[in-house]
Amino acid sequence: VGAQAAGRFRISFTVVVIKRSSATEVAGLLQDLERGDATAREAAAARLAVIGTRAVGGLLQVLGAAADPQVRAAALAALEGIGDARAIEPAFAALGDPDPGVAAAAVGVLKASLDSERGTAVLDRLTQQALDTSRPVRARLAAIEALREVPASVTAPLWARLLKDADAMVRAAAGEPEMGGAAGDPEPAAALAAAAQGVLPDPDLLRRWLATAGATT
Repeated sequence: VGAQAAGRFRISFTVVVIKRSSATEVAGLLQDLERGDATAREAAAARLAVIGTRAVGGLLQVLGAAADPQVRAAALAALEGIGDARAIEPAFAALGDPDPGVAAAAVGVLKASLDSERGTAVLDRLTQQALDTSRPVRARLAAIEALREVPASVTAPLWARLLKDADAMVRAAAGEPEMGGAAGDPEPAAALAAAAQGVLPDPDLLRRWLATAGATT
């Protein structure tokens, strides 16, 4: 009996030590996220994403409290990697962040939730973001890119509206053939001209536009 009790004690003690060690690691990584340089922040976000649900509470606290938009974006990047439903509402709120990088990072969290129980609400908010002309172009393009995951039969009306948008880059994104637009649409050239003025789209979109422009010259 004594040996069995000792064994149970050792198991319990080991569990407590692991939990404390994990909590200490999360706290240290959250500190790196908030106070580290760009490299440390990126590494911390990647590690917190691997740790998973145990890091969600701390990440949400950082997201809600951080004054630095780069810290908020890093917290959202980690939450995207975790895919916990607790991040959906904060991501909805972050869509309206004045910093376009934070809003784009919020889209990443929501993209990962399109197949969740709240997928319909997520789809609605991403659609609103894509159509909202008051939002920064970068944030709108991120939403458009996320909506690629949705069947064209659902999003066809959206692409039709975006093809008439006042912004050249939005029209270019909506006009890509795989999104239901017309092949050979000349809008990528206009989008590239806008990008040259300092309004950079999502890197994947920019690469595709460069390829399109090269194919038509």
